[in-house]
Amino acid sequence: MTERPKAISGIFKKNLLKRCTVKKLCLLIFMGVSLVFYAASHEEHMIDDCYNCYITKNNSVYFVDDASHPYKIEIADYISFTVLSQFYAKDKNNIYFFEDILENVDKDTFSALSGFYAKDDKHIYFGDKIFQNVDFDSFKALNIFYAKDKNSVYIYNKKIKGAAPESFHTLSGLYAKDANHVYFEGAIIDKADAPSFETLDFSYAKDKKNVYYLKTIIKNSDIKTFRVLNNGYAADKNSLYYDGQAVKGSDPDTFEVLDDNFVRDQNHIYMWGNIADDDYEITNKK
Repeated sequence: MTERPKAISGIFKKNLLKRCTVKKLCLLIFMGVSLVFYAASHEEHMIDDCYNCYITKNNSVYFVDDASHPYKIEIADYISFTVLSQFYAKDKNNIYFFEDILENVDKDTFSALSGFYAKDDKHIYFGDKIFQNVDFDSFKALNIFYAKDKNSVYIYNKKIKGAAPESFHTLSGLYAKDANHVYFEGAIIDKADAPSFETLDFSYAKDKKNVYYLKTIIKNSDIKTFRVLNNGYAADKNSLYYDGQAVKGSDPDTFEVLDDNFVRDQNHIYMWGNIADDDYEITNKK
């Protein structure tokens, strides 16, 4: 268990959201959050217990990154260490973001809001930086991606141009909408109908006119029969879909999950949306 090189640490924090795929990011936060509070007690935990979280082990404190690499927080006080959220923690002396000390913060009034958002008695924070030009009194973290105040709506720490804070609300994952528009990761989804728009899971959504994968219309999909299955798969009366793309020659009525990677219908076995008849046979022989 070695200390993370400072250069790598900076790159990791700066690019965390950018380098995660949408699926990975959703899993990273929504599934990982159920594991993060293991560190709130002083039980011993294996590193495999979580990723992007804090753990306490052998009277020491670590932050475990998304590759399950633990980095020891040398200065942390084991006895008073408390997890505040997935990325923030504190002890009797300091506030921590990842494994680094958050400087110039009021530790007595500091509280984590959601995801990368936090506050003390004077400032709103995004990560380890003061979130500038926001209204402190009306600021609200809506989920790990979105926030708003009385004047504006934000995706991460960026203002969403034209979004209406009074009607803006989040949906599943990176989806959100206000009275006039639907958004995915803060960007307007062209042609989406806000009143009828609804999410089906973190990746799929629909309105009265179209079905969407992330922010892209799934061409030739049937709105009435479209349904989400699992592992990135969906189906309607016409086709099986993987990550929003029709799986050619598939039969949605006979869809069946074989394991975490493989699914089948009456025609073929598929892995990640591609025919993999031979691959599954080889895998099962091992």
